[in-house]
Amino acid sequence: MMNDKAASLGCTNTHFTNPHGLNDSNHYTTPRDMALIARAAFNNEIVKTVASTQSYTLPATIRNPNGLTVTMGHKMLNPADSRYYEGVIGGKTGYTSKAGNTLVTVAERKGVRLIAVVMKSKSTHYTDTKALFDYGYDLADAGAIKTGGSGVSSPSGNTGTGTSANPGPGTASVQGWVQDGTGWYYIKDSGARASNEWQTIDGVTYWFDSNTYMAKGWRQINGSWYFLRSNGALAKNQWEQVEQTGKWFYLGENGAMLVNTTTPDGNRVDENGVWIQ
Repeated sequence: MMNDKAASLGCTNTHFTNPHGLNDSNHYTTPRDMALIARAAFNNEIVKTVASTQSYTLPATIRNPNGLTVTMGHKMLNPADSRYYEGVIGGKTGYTSKAGNTLVTVAERKGVRLIAVVMKSKSTHYTDTKALFDYGYDLADAGAIKTGGSGVSSPSGNTGTGTSANPGPGTASVQGWVQDGTGWYYIKDSGARASNEWQTIDGVTYWFDSNTYMAKGWRQINGSWYFLRSNGALAKNQWEQVEQTGKWFYLGENGAMLVNTTTPDGNRVDENGVWIQ
């Protein structure tokens, strides 16, 4: 469900294996995708209220007869902290040994909402976020970011780590990713939509159907079968099950389904690509 929701928000390189975010080789995201998720979250007034509350006292319980006061950990929300940033309305801190310091932050000034995402930081996540916001609001002051509208900039993002800022309302792409009520499509450098073709964007391979929209699920292309994940990314070097039949198939290193051979993990597939159990 989490993966389906992320895909519906336009995330193209995110996969959840757990709800808590701890290390897992199949649990990943990008700064761009996290910005899209944050944008959707902060459009929810309840989420916005909770995330902007600096402290809250829970009522007494048997184990905590005096109640319990919880304090928001995001330092940029606290006016008494040196890292406070005017306009910040909330966000999420994070840290694991592999991810390093991560920080998602939403700020709003004069009707311009910005989202900054920092990943793989070594204790510079607050200064990096401040730099992103300073840059974004300098652009806003110069008139490069307009208020109003609901345009969407590129949903793609590097599979590695780094920083990203989402300008929010009023931005739109004339080249790159675009979303409408039907789905995602991609405008090439020539100005034409990608159609009935592969495109590798930021290191991730996608297939665009003849109707120009990003494909999901199984596709037979030039005689071979491929599987596009819920975020549109081409599946490679993995098993995939067809839920309707319960049968398993293996996608090779170029994404094509293997047939009548031995898979890299030592299993056999028949002439139709079905795992021989």
